[in-house]
Amino acid sequence: MPSLPLRRSNFPSYPQSIDCYDCGVKVLLIEDDRDLCEATAELLELEGFDVRMELTADSALATLANGALPDVVLMDYGLPDMTGGELHEKLNERFDVPVVVLSGHPIELEGTIVLRKPVAIAELIDALNRARRSGSPQQPQR
Repeated sequence: MPSLPLRRSNFPSYPQSIDCYDCGVKVLLIEDDRDLCEATAELLELEGFDVRMELTADSALATLANGALPDVVLMDYGLPDMTGGELHEKLNERFDVPVVVLSGHPIELEGTIVLRKPVAIAELIDALNRARRSGSPQQPQR
């Protein structure tokens, strides 16, 4: 399955000396449902996030391997080409990027924020910001 086109940017590397408040937090969104992926990206972009979308775990891993590192990864747990647990493990092994997981079922991933679908946009934004700031976020109690 092909990956979706980039949204707004190619995750450029901003100089660390610049306070880039207007640049937006870079989010890699991994969701196999194209309509849900696009809708989630639109909502996040309206809130100032810079979103790149991928429809498969493999395409997301290729994107990351090519150096397009986001500030945070937002991933669906139920992907067709790899289990959410496998992708989560690969992300943790290969890349230094915080991860927020969305799941329709109750799951636990140590050191990772897991949100149960459906999720309110305010809760999602809060989770993305906490994950990005903290490095080892606490799992919310739901």
